[in-house]
Amino acid sequence: MEKDRRYSPTVFLVGLLVFSLLSVPVIQAEGPDNVQFVGLNALTYSGVDDSGELSSNLTARQGDHLNLEIPVENTGGDAEMASVVLHVSQTSWNETVYFDNVSIDAMSTQVLVYQSSNQVHEGLLNVAMSINNTSFVLNDSILIGPPPLPNVHVEIGLISDSYVSGDLIEFNLTSSNDNGERSFAGNMLCFFLQEEVYNQSLSVDVGQSVVDSVSLYARPGILECHLDGDRNQSSQTTASFSLEGLPSADFDQAGSSGFSLIGGPWHAGDDVEVSFILRNQGDATGSALLRVLHDGVEFESESLVLESGAAGELRLVFANLDSGIHNMSWTIASNNGIVSEGLAGIVTIEVLQPQAMFAEVEAQEGESGVELHWNVSITNGVERDVKLRYGYRVSGTDVFVNEQILTLGSGTLSGQTVLGEIQGDTVLIRMEPVGWTASTSSYIATALLETVEAEYSLQINPITLPREPIEGQAVTVTIMIQNTGSVQGPSGLVYLTDSSGLLLGQLSTEPLQASSSRNLDLTFVVPNGNEMILEAEWRYEGIVVMDEQSILVSPRVVEDAASDVPFVAIGGGAAVACCIILVLHLRRGAGQSDSMKPVKEKKVQPKPKKEAEPIETSCPACDRTLRIPGDYSGVVRCPDCSEKFNVEAQESLDIDAELDAIADVEPEQETVETKVEIACPECSSKLRVPSSYNGSVRCPTCSHVFSAS
Repeated sequence: MEKDRRYSPTVFLVGLLVFSLLSVPVIQAEGPDNVQFVGLNALTYSGVDDSGELSSNLTARQGDHLNLEIPVENTGGDAEMASVVLHVSQTSWNETVYFDNVSIDAMSTQVLVYQSSNQVHEGLLNVAMSINNTSFVLNDSILIGPPPLPNVHVEIGLISDSYVSGDLIEFNLTSSNDNGERSFAGNMLCFFLQEEVYNQSLSVDVGQSVVDSVSLYARPGILECHLDGDRNQSSQTTASFSLEGLPSADFDQAGSSGFSLIGGPWHAGDDVEVSFILRNQGDATGSALLRVLHDGVEFESESLVLESGAAGELRLVFANLDSGIHNMSWTIASNNGIVSEGLAGIVTIEVLQPQAMFAEVEAQEGESGVELHWNVSITNGVERDVKLRYGYRVSGTDVFVNEQILTLGSGTLSGQTVLGEIQGDTVLIRMEPVGWTASTSSYIATALLETVEAEYSLQINPITLPREPIEGQAVTVTIMIQNTGSVQGPSGLVYLTDSSGLLLGQLSTEPLQASSSRNLDLTFVVPNGNEMILEAEWRYEGIVVMDEQSILVSPRVVEDAASDVPFVAIGGGAAVACCIILVLHLRRGAGQSDSMKPVKEKKVQPKPKKEAEPIETSCPACDRTLRIPGDYSGVVRCPDCSEKFNVEAQESLDIDAELDAIADVEPEQETVETKVEIACPECSSKLRVPSSYNGSVRCPTCSHVFSAS
């Protein structure tokens, strides 16, 4: 019981809701009950022009505006009001039209008229219509026809009666518009062997026939003509005429080369030559040519006549092309033969920038005059001919002496040319292209004239004759003079002096040939000293070249004559000493009695020359006692062991010089020219030159000539 009580309110509420829904009144459409469309078959489609007038077409055609008549009927006993919605569409346009509050009498029909604002076009047109607030809907579609078209028929007729391959024959082209809806306004096109042979405009009125003619060279093939530029009802818009089976030449490619480019690479201004090898495989003699289209201009080669089975080459030259990419369309053409398929194509050619010329030149004076040494080259590419002109410049004017034509490829070409005697100091070489276009019309290289002189040098041979010079004896020194230059040198004088400036000898030299040398021998007496520094000078044309060489000198050897005691010498020495003591004693006595005795005139007597007293010295090797002159300085050789050693002179007191007040008069000495050291500005080598010399000096080390002042 408790369970039933728990569900009682819910059941009550559900029942109340159902009752409420059932009590709502049913609402129906308020549209007319008896108004409807008559049907699809009652719809009328027609075409009108822009002003709304019906066109002459039987139905709507492309270019017309659509005129649609829609009948709507009222089947009831009372007049009705209705609204109709119309939707019309094609692929490129659509329109929606509303017919509002249309009054329709009882048991009558009302026709609704629609005209489209858009022109209809050929194809499907869809229509959908409905009456508002009713279930009446009507859908329909129609096919819009093409615009009015002509109906032209084409025929081809041969006019020539007899002909062979290569003859020019003529055809009649007849176009008739017998049953057309309008005039034809278009073109007539004809092709023969894939080549267009006729293309003319054509206008044919309704009921009219037009005859044109076309000419071509007879070859096996089919002439086809067709209409173009306007629509036509007739399917017979194409006509043909066959010339198949006519004997003729048949041209095809010979070998695998095909269309070929000759040469390359090409540079701006070059000529590009093309070639094609052709063979006649037909059954008659024929001719053919190569046709190339380049930059919109058509070029043709000379015609090549080939008998059956023969082959030949077609060539064509394109002159003076600019740099850049060039596209060429080519084909083989013949007026009296068949050209096989594939004998046509497109080729691309790259033309590079023009090649440049370069030249270098140096000049120097030689035995034959001025000589040019030159290097010439061109940038990478193909071999080229150039003209070289050699000359000199005087007051801004170029004077050319000779010229030659050379072929240059990769790398640099070197050579030399003799100009002889010239008037200016600037030489030049002018380089010009021969038969091709360079980056510049010419290239000029210049150089200042360099005077080539002899390269003189001399060298003192350190080996003398004898090999060990001895004081006071004659010695021979060899001096080598040489010319390392490329021309003969002048004559000159060679002087040989020692470090004190003493002239030891001199010789004159004859002109020395290029790249040659000569030895000069000078003999002189060796002066005193342990070492002698020889200086050689070669003077020519105001230039001095020098060399210096140090030579060791052996001293004069003094030998002891006997090993006995020199009693005579000792006695003589004692006697001399006694005489000296006596003289001193007498002079002292005379001095004391000077005050008492009258002064007498003293008569000066000449004094005899006194010899130096000998001294004793010991040999450092064997202790042998040797007696040598006291005033001797030099090398002494021991007679027992042959040991050589040096001794110095002993100072001796000249008593007479001490006592006599005799004025010494210095004799006149011969002035000896001194020498100074100068440095070469090129290599910093030291040279010794006379202090009074102000001329040019050539460095013996680097051959640099500079002023000694």
